[in-house]
Amino acid sequence: MPSARLVALALAFAVTALAGGGPATGQPTLSAGNCQIARSSKCPRADLRGVDLKGQLMTMMVLTGADLAGANLQAANLWKADLAAANLSGASLAEAFLTGANLRGAKLVGTDLRKAFLFGSFTEGADFTGAQLDGARWITGAVCGPRSVGECRPLPPDAPVEAPMQNGPPGGTYPGNGSPR
Repeated sequence: MPSARLVALALAFAVTALAGGGPATGQPTLSAGNCQIARSSKCPRADLRGVDLKGQLMTMMVLTGADLAGANLQAANLWKADLAAANLSGASLAEAFLTGANLRGAKLVGTDLRKAFLFGSFTEGADFTGAQLDGARWITGAVCGPRSVGECRPLPPDAPVEAPMQNGPPGGTYPGNGSPR
């Protein structure tokens, strides 16, 4: 079952993204190197190796070719972020919101993507070698099952789902195709 915190987090990300984020979110501005971590910031080729960006609002950021190896992006909101050709090897993106993100050509070797929301992201040419995808919502909408390492091994259509849902009540089990009971 998705935790109430996870469902609330997904809803908060969606509302913030639709509302436009910005100063009204109350999130302090964070800078790393020459990069301001904020909605729609442009930081191509930024060196953000090992930086703690847990829970940051990074919607529509341009991080093309950035080095985020080993960075903590757990529960970060990367809605429509441009991460093309970025190095995310060894990074933690557990429970991150990546809907609409551009991951084309990105290096995600050994990346923790457990329970991340990747539905609708663009992954052509991305390297997921050794990436942990258990419980992630894949680009197709399928939920990745146990032992999803390097590739999504979707749960059977009739399996109960215990993963982040875009819609549905908090708690509860989602039978079959992820539809709430």
